[in-house]
Amino acid sequence: RAAFRDASSPVLHNDLTPRLLLTLANGSRRKNPDTVIFGADFTNAYLNATIDDLLVLVEIPIGFEGAGQFARLAKALYGAYDSGRRWYDIVHGLLLEFKFKQSPYDSCLYSYVDPATQKMIVLCLYVDDLLGFGDSELVDRLEAFLTKRAQVEFDSDPTDFLGMQISYGYDTIKLQATKYIELMEEKFAEYLAVYKRYPSTPTPQALLARIEDEDHVNPDLPYQPLTGCLTWCVSLGRPDVAYATREASRHNTAFTVGHFAQAMNVLAYLIGTKDEGITIRAAEDVVLHDIVYPDQSKLRPKDSRALSACLLRASNAHLPDITLATFCDSSFANQPG
Repeated sequence: RAAFRDASSPVLHNDLTPRLLLTLANGSRRKNPDTVIFGADFTNAYLNATIDDLLVLVEIPIGFEGAGQFARLAKALYGAYDSGRRWYDIVHGLLLEFKFKQSPYDSCLYSYVDPATQKMIVLCLYVDDLLGFGDSELVDRLEAFLTKRAQVEFDSDPTDFLGMQISYGYDTIKLQATKYIELMEEKFAEYLAVYKRYPSTPTPQALLARIEDEDHVNPDLPYQPLTGCLTWCVSLGRPDVAYATREASRHNTAFTVGHFAQAMNVLAYLIGTKDEGITIRAAEDVVLHDIVYPDQSKLRPKDSRALSACLLRASNAHLPDITLATFCDSSFANQPG
């Protein structure tokens, strides 16, 4: 019972933390030319974790010596119920050994400050992928430290993280989900031609328009996979469809053909705007104050719908107090003013 209780592992807040990290990285890169943005990928991550506290027997497959016999499993395998937790304990221990500190707000966000130079590294972890930024000398030390202890490949200025495309300008970073949207288009192509009701969807109101005379149920439609893909797409850099996606997800357990057509409209809108994304612009001397979950009654007093939003409050010498919406409600964002 205790072993099952310890099987879960922390998961990155991928709808906010990578964006916040890249925002801070872009500002640091402008101030300090030695700042580098890096990514890292652990090869066969789960196999780094050992199983020495449990007796797990596996049958040796045909074609190997001793086929048909049983052997004790020494390494964690993909698919085992606690492999994820065992790997997390390994990589978490490595980061702590390097003297990283774990964030109290996101268990997969870590920071390290060199006591001698006060230079720092900030990184986030998603299973076996790292995304971070820091002083180039410190990053080199981290790479040397990790490569001695695990199979890991580092990459400077990564162009992809969890399906989110990252491109770099002089003082900007752009986040897009173009490739993922193209995969969605391919996956649901046969349904787009039948169930899409609009050639283009310019407003959130059209996305949520009532589909009349389609209240019958068709359980064979891939509704849950569709809403799951839309939700992931929101986290990759398309917060403009956050509200419409959340409304569609409310019907996952009891959906009609009309609901599926509405969700298809969201996908059609994404396909038509697949090259859009979030552009992060550098600001000098930005100081992060806090993370605020707004009171939507003040933001939109005539509408009581809850916002799927998280706002960052920051300030600098030119703007005394600015608020950056990083995960906003689409209908609110598209209102005039």
